[in-house]
Amino acid sequence: MDKLWDSLISWWLEYRGRNQLAKAYTFSNHEIVSPGTEYKVSFFFPRIYLNLHPALSALCVFPDGEVKVIKGGLNPYFPFGKYLIHFVDKTDRQSELLKIAEITNDAARISLALKIIFRISNPLKAFEIQKPVETFYSQIQADLKDYIRKRNYEDLIGGGDGEVIDSDLVAKFIKQQHAVRYPINQLFSIVDIIIQEKEGDPVFIEKRKNYKSQVVDSEAKMKVQDLNKKIASQEAEMEQLKYQYKAILEQQKATADVQQTTIRQQISIQELEIQKMRNAIQQTQDAWDQQQAKWLRSMDVIESAVKSPYFREVEGAVIAVVNEMRRSIEINEPVDPSGVSDVKGIPVESKPDNLDITTNRLLNLLDRRKPEEKR
Repeated sequence: MDKLWDSLISWWLEYRGRNQLAKAYTFSNHEIVSPGTEYKVSFFFPRIYLNLHPALSALCVFPDGEVKVIKGGLNPYFPFGKYLIHFVDKTDRQSELLKIAEITNDAARISLALKIIFRISNPLKAFEIQKPVETFYSQIQADLKDYIRKRNYEDLIGGGDGEVIDSDLVAKFIKQQHAVRYPINQLFSIVDIIIQEKEGDPVFIEKRKNYKSQVVDSEAKMKVQDLNKKIASQEAEMEQLKYQYKAILEQQKATADVQQTTIRQQISIQELEIQKMRNAIQQTQDAWDQQQAKWLRSMDVIESAVKSPYFREVEGAVIAVVNEMRRSIEINEPVDPSGVSDVKGIPVESKPDNLDITTNRLLNLLDRRKPEEKR
């Protein structure tokens, strides 16, 4: 029976609660917890149905002063009594702090303005700190002043125009300081810190610009001097290389001239040798033509003798011519090229031999027989 009654109560509260909207709450700049809303829990309905917007958390203050975080929807088993519900902001909040002007460790003046992004990490701690947002902001500003006081101007302002300040280093320092402050470090979590405005010391900026200008001029002069030295060194090296290459080219030209002269001499010698060989071949050819003419003449005379009716009478002379032709062929065998052709059967020089004598003798014999033949 009790379970049935509990189910009926839960159904009724959920039905009535779902017919209402989960409304958002607009917080002021320094407000993170809304004023309390009273909820009465009767003896017969020991439950609370909470219409909770997703951008909010809910804190419930019990009649005995205990504080708990409750969820949206049906929250069962609340004893009879009056409860106070506070809404807490869950979103990331952004705030621009006032510009802070402080003196650096080396007596320069720097002004900085920050934007801080934070969120509430533990809503229960909101009741433990009076004016938590104002306290949080004042501590951040104190950390920023401490950050400036402990550093030199050169460490904070990286550029001559006072525009280079590392936001990451500032955020890291402030987060480290915030991490050791209890209980506010449990209430707020710092998401990011951004430098919005920065202003360096005009005197320091002017001095820095002049110093950097002098340094740049000095460095430029040194670079020009180094460049001139390098150019002079390169020119000397180029001149030395020029003389070296010139000597090498002249040596190569002299060597090429000697080689060319040698080649020309060799060509001249070869041309002389070729001309000698041509002359020798021509002489050999002429001697061969002469010998061939002699052989043809002897053959014609032998042919005439063979056809003559007096062959028997001149047969001895014919045999003598034939033997002489054989002897001349044997004489014309190939010999050493120093004075003879390397072609077989080609005589080199024409010297008196017996072929003409025997041929003329046979021819005379035939001529003498011709008159007798006419008689």
